[in-house]
Amino acid sequence: MYEYFKGLIKLRREHKIFRMERMAEIKQGIEFIPVQEKNLVVYSLRKLDGTEKWDEVIVIYNSNRTTKTLKINGIDSNWKVVVDDKTAGTTSLVNTSVKIENNSISVPPISAVIIHN
Repeated sequence: MYEYFKGLIKLRREHKIFRMERMAEIKQGIEFIPVQEKNLVVYSLRKLDGTEKWDEVIVIYNSNRTTKTLKINGIDSNWKVVVDDKTAGTTSLVNTSVKIENNSISVPPISAVIIHN
């Protein structure tokens, strides 16, 4: 658990997209993505200036006790997973239970997932 939170802190420190401070930035940079499933929160973060390495980040919280697969337009196998149910950090995860393909993503139960393009 210690390493997981250490990875989240490193992610926030290295990526300005997770540190929006002004209301105008937040309104412009965050967009909630509607989903049909219950107990899921999905939102997109977009870079606001040229200092962020990633163009877009999608954060998904699944509070269900089962894996959920949901459709999100525009995501494909080129998107990278940096946070899943077991690992958090700044580099792409190779061995992950998160599956992304053809506008669809599978999110493990009781977890947060962060992906970027």
